[in-house]
Amino acid sequence: MQQADDQREADAALAERLTGIVVAASASILAVDFRDCGARLKADDSPVSRADEAAHRTIVEELARLAPALAVISEEAAADWQGRTPPNDFLLVDPLDGTVEFLAGRLEYTVNIALVRVGTPVIGVIAAPALGLLWRGTVGYGAERLHFAVGQPTPRHGDPIHTRPWPQDERVAAVSRSHFDPSSEAFLEQVPVRDRRARKEREQQCGRQGTDRGGPRPPGPVASRIDGDRCGGEPGQGVP
Repeated sequence: MQQADDQREADAALAERLTGIVVAASASILAVDFRDCGARLKADDSPVSRADEAAHRTIVEELARLAPALAVISEEAAADWQGRTPPNDFLLVDPLDGTVEFLAGRLEYTVNIALVRVGTPVIGVIAAPALGLLWRGTVGYGAERLHFAVGQPTPRHGDPIHTRPWPQDERVAAVSRSHFDPSSEAFLEQVPVRDRRARKEREQQCGRQGTDRGGPRPPGPVASRIDGDRCGGEPGQGVP
């Protein structure tokens, strides 16, 4: 029992330190202008930018100081783990989750770090840099939402959050604006829902050209990918 308590205490302390790293990565992203960020496509045809790379560097450097013994598996260095089996404990990182949203000038992108232990996530920290919001949870301690501002101290405690019971007649589906596809539609057809959040906005985006916040579009292939993802189509089949 004491060992389990000690582990929960250690996890809670690590979650607080990871919070600082996620905020630092948020600052790295916000320092990059989405209209001029060197956007290009990776080998898997997904977009990447200087903002992704800046956040990745910040996180990896900070984690090396904070927890050098923990392996780090990051989306921007996934090739390092091809053909390798992760250890029992590792940190899973997505430095900029939602590059398509970032490049489109929207605010719906996040920085994600999780501690995975024997196949189960036990700590999760997610920040939305452009919104100044952060969510974190630790097994045994619950979850909370915090407000933050780059350059300002991050509050140690936030507002407790939790899932609600499965409602009988008020089911709401959170639908991806950029990655909604026929398989998602087919699934939702089998689960009666009262409302679909974000879909209306996603459909409105399909009728727009350019980015939400104005300014020049990214290079051709990247713009094609953004438009295709935005409208649930293939590259080159989005807004002309």
